[in-house]
Parts: sequence; structure tokens; C-alpha cells
Amino acid sequence: MKQFLTETAVSTGELVLGPAVDGFRYGTLKVTVTHRWGIPPDQTMLRFYLPTGLEPAGTAWPPVNTENGSIYLGVDPPPAGATTSHTFAFRRPATLAGGQMDLDSWGLGMKATQLRESIPWNNTATVTIRTAG
Repeated sequence: MKQFLTETAVSTGELVLGPAVDGFRYGTLKVTVTHRWGIPPDQTMLRFYLPTGLEPAGTAWPPVNTENGSIYLGVDPPPAGATTSHTFAFRRPATLAGGQMDLDSWGLGMKATQLRESIPWNNTATVTIRTAG
């Protein structure tokens, strides 16, 4: 069976949740995906492992699937040899603070076949969650 090889990487900043509004704190997270070499993905998949109380906020999210306490979704991939960023809004009850959220990414090729990563350990990130205000 033919294997398709790619090299992508994911990175993020912190998720900073602002002052409480109607019992929730809101913030956005920027996720950057880079295609370094190999087959460019047709789609990039992102999986967020949500800590207690954290959930998507707003209506700008693409369709989301849930599985075992995580959510995953497809986003447009970066062009060959380039970078693309996606911003996601979250909310959390104001009574909860701090913590971390893990994130995984992977590329899909033709017919939604998962591409094999040449360096698999740069397709994960740990997001620090903090509150401000």
C-alpha cells in the first residue's frame, strides 16, 4: 500500500480569558499550521482536549465533532510551503480559572486519507489558559 508523507507543524499562543460577563469569561486562541514539505494536505484536522468547563463560543466555528471529552474539526490547510492561522473563540464559567488544553493536528489527503507525518511530535501543542481582568 502506498503511503503519503507530509511534514506539517502546529503552534499556538496562550488562551487568555477576559473579565466575567454574565457568569462567563471569553477569549480567543490563534492556531497556526505550517506546511514544511511533502504532500500538501487537502484539509487540516484539529482536536482540542477541553478542560472542565471550557467550550466553543460564538457562531464562527466550523462544524465540530465530539469524542471522549474532546472536539475535532476540519479547517483549510496552509498552501504548500506556507503557513495559515485560524482563530477560535472559547468561553468558560467565571468560577473556573487557569489550566491547560492540549491540541493535536493532522493532515488529510485525497479521499480523506490521513497523511503520514515525517516528524509527528510537532503536531501537538499545550495551550496555557489564564484569566485577565
